[in-house]
Amino acid sequence: MSKLDQIRPRVEKYIRSVIDFPRKGVNFRDITPMFAHPDLIKDLCDAIADHVRSDLGPIDAVAGIEARGQHYHCINICKSIYIILTHIINTIIQAPQDTVEIQKDSFAHGSKILIVDDLLATGGTLTAAIEVLKKAGGIIAEAFLLIELKPLNGRNAIQDTTVTALIQYDEA
Repeated sequence: MSKLDQIRPRVEKYIRSVIDFPRKGVNFRDITPMFAHPDLIKDLCDAIADHVRSDLGPIDAVAGIEARGQHYHCINICKSIYIILTHIINTIIQAPQDTVEIQKDSFAHGSKILIVDDLLATGGTLTAAIEVLKKAGGIIAEAFLLIELKPLNGRNAIQDTTVTALIQYDEA
């Protein structure tokens, strides 16, 4: 049994489902409760690192998509214009007001990058993150998600990138 398989039930225990939020028919998956358990976070990070070492080999950088001010990674991919620097690469997600951005010198050209994010829903944000990292010269090793909402088919939107989800829900 892999470390990811071992950690999965412990993580699931602390994911809170908020029914009909932010609107009816949508169930928000809140990961915040797990951050009150530092041993769990350490073990989760160890399990992800073990997965990377065994399945991906050496990587040069970890990128994560900022949400609600939470940063758990090194290369910041931000929605909107949170990066207040002049050298920015951006990609529009679905509408001009909805973009992801990174600073151009966040990593060396040709770096092998692991993307880590909390949730895969429709795949729009992850697709934009992959695109912006590639525009900046990155090579995407994998996208690792804590949660995947299978009915929203986000995995189908991701082209030419391996997607690994720790937890998959059969309902959105």
